[in-house]
Amino acid sequence: MFSGYFQQGGIMMWFLLACSVAFTAILVERFWRIGLCGKIFRRRINYAEIVRNKQIFTFFKDVPPSIGLLGTVLGVIQSFGLEGGRITAQAAGSGLAVACYTTVFGLAIAILAAVCEYFIGWMMPSDLAARETLT
Repeated sequence: MFSGYFQQGGIMMWFLLACSVAFTAILVERFWRIGLCGKIFRRRINYAEIVRNKQIFTFFKDVPPSIGLLGTVLGVIQSFGLEGGRITAQAAGSGLAVACYTTVFGLAIAILAAVCEYFIGWMMPSDLAARETLT
């Protein structure tokens, strides 16, 4: 099922796949460092480390939607630029599929990054959370 969406999404899906793999790897590492090490092993986490751990999610909130938007534009160009200027239903449908799939996958990565950023904020000890609201 996913491979069908991936193939129909065009070239930008490869960049979105790279973003999602990198996001997953960083997410696992951050939750291990902050969540498990901080809560289970009672390791003290300082404010600078929390801020540094949350900053990486900004990249994933900004870049994948931009890649999805680029895929959308490429899909619209494709839907109106195929067949030597003649618009056919097949060409329009193919281009619009590219536009929709890249947009959806780019937004999905960004939404997950935003939720994870807030979740890491919720995992902070209360004294660090109070300090973050002041800055």
